Amino acid sequence: MNRETPALQPASDHDAEGDQVRPRPGGGASDQGDDARCWREAARLRREHPGWVVLWLDRTREFRAYRLRQARHDSVLTAATPADLVARIGEAERAVRNPPGPDR
Repeated sequence: MNRETPALQPASDHDAEGDQVRPRPGGGASDQGDDARCWREAARLRREHPGWVVLWLDRTREFRAYRLRQARHDSVLTAATPADLVARIGEAERAVRNPPGPDR
């Protein structure tokens, strides 16, 4: 018996029973190319930032990153663009390296 592992795919506009769900904002056919570009950008960010899981959420049209090391619970970052997410990842990593001193 040969079973293949299914590849990750963007969520469809139908639920598990095949009923159509509410379309996402801007969910026209022209967005398919944009979604593919965003999925590629998320994959690139995963390669460039191995300490993070990076996802493209097509329903909300945003990128999200989760820190792999769960020592800090403030490690879920959200941004509209890959550049913004990279900036937030940099800020989060600097905050870990240089924690604020005690208040006086």
